[in-house]
Amino acid sequence: MVNDPTKHITHEIGSPCPREEPPAATVSHSCEWKDAIIDACVVDWIFAKAHETDPRKAVNDLLCWQQRIALDPAVSKDAADLHARINELEAALKAAPPVRRQEDEHKDDLARVEPGATMPSTRSTAKSAMGDK
Repeated sequence: MVNDPTKHITHEIGSPCPREEPPAATVSHSCEWKDAIIDACVVDWIFAKAHETDPRKAVNDLLCWQQRIALDPAVSKDAADLHARINELEAALKAAPPVRRQEDEHKDDLARVEPGATMPSTRSTAKSAMGDK
């Protein structure tokens, strides 16, 4: 078994793979990213001690903060336009007459039937509508 293609698979499953140390350039590059994220959190006044050890929390908090800023009508013209459009639509809905649903019309028909009266069958109603007696 000189050329066993499954040798690397059994090695990975059977024992932990040895990890190589990342090159020094990669380490400094990742520190640059971390510093940039931490700096952005500090500038936006959202920095927390947890951001130093939890990069996902730092990025998530930063994105949430930027989203809140983008949706603030006092800061963003697009957000102000969106709020104005929402107000226009709400005003139009309030001014429009209420929509009657078909179920409501049938309830009104049933309410007009006198107590003790019998309702015509569907077949006789259809015949009278077509002119047959």
